[in-house]
Amino acid sequence: MSNEKIRNIGSLDKKTSISDRFQKMIEENSDLLKRLEPIDRAHKPVVFCHPTCTTCKKALKWLDERVFEYDLKNIKEEHPTQDELRQVMALTGLPAKKLFNTSGQLYRGMGLKDKLASMSEDEMLALLASDGMLVKRPILMAGDIALVGFKEAEWEEKLVKLR
Repeated sequence: MSNEKIRNIGSLDKKTSISDRFQKMIEENSDLLKRLEPIDRAHKPVVFCHPTCTTCKKALKWLDERVFEYDLKNIKEEHPTQDELRQVMALTGLPAKKLFNTSGQLYRGMGLKDKLASMSEDEMLALLASDGMLVKRPILMAGDIALVGFKEAEWEEKLVKLR
């Protein structure tokens, strides 16, 4: 907030109460204050990322610019569990096959493009949970929200609920 705005608030009629001045300040700066409000702790996002992934870097920058708090997990060291992956599937409607990082070296090296068609969902989830480098990223989970990959418009739409 600029010093000019602070002076304007202070220059209100001397009979104006402090609470009225404060209310006026809130009204004049509501957009700024909305950005600074902490998110509901029950819905603090958990973000699975890889430190060198450019898409993950974009997503984290986007979150930081919007003053979102989140718990960061290195997907290579703390990969999502089968239960977490099932939850992602349930919340996003994505099939297990869509949770694979199809552009990753490990996916290509294992020849998974041809193998996934013959695998059951449980087998896919077990494989995904065994190595975070197989998982499409970033994955954001918060309460009843899950996001896979970073699409700015989708994140904006879904995460507005957390404000």
